[in-house]
Amino acid sequence: RGRSWCIGADPNATTTYNFLKFYNPKLVGGSVGTHVATQDWLYIASEDVLNAAQSGIVTGDLPQHELDYLLTQLKYNPNIDMPNDWKMLTIEIGANDLCGTCPVNGTFSKTSPDQFEAQMRQTLERVRLNVPKVFVNVLEGFNISQVYTLGQTSLYCAEVHKQVYKECGCLFK
Repeated sequence: RGRSWCIGADPNATTTYNFLKFYNPKLVGGSVGTHVATQDWLYIASEDVLNAAQSGIVTGDLPQHELDYLLTQLKYNPNIDMPNDWKMLTIEIGANDLCGTCPVNGTFSKTSPDQFEAQMRQTLERVRLNVPKVFVNVLEGFNISQVYTLGQTSLYCAEVHKQVYKECGCLFK
């Protein structure tokens, strides 16, 4: 969590958060340390702080689960003046939705392109209504086919792919 490219706050980690904090020492919200990635909405607020990202989520999880955690943290953090402080929110999502379109054990994700758009709009509207003075970065999904290519040259990646196959089976066929 503390080395997350966007919001990681571990000392000496090359992250957007640490870069911004160098120029604004009053910046708050960066995540620190590490903990096991979960898919059961387990947050450790002392480590996650404002990092609401969870492994394996799809767009349908954004408007409720992740945003619920984030809004609670913003509301109750004594170092944040919600109406007056500027905030930056980065949303990087889509790979799990895409992988969900692969048949695994005969089942498919229910996230169609229209549903993906509707869930993103719902998320952004909820942010607009609840978080004043926010700059939102919405990142497009990366080309997941590159994962396969890179994985062919690494024994570590080959082992990880055995596990990921369960989540994104058609990527490794």
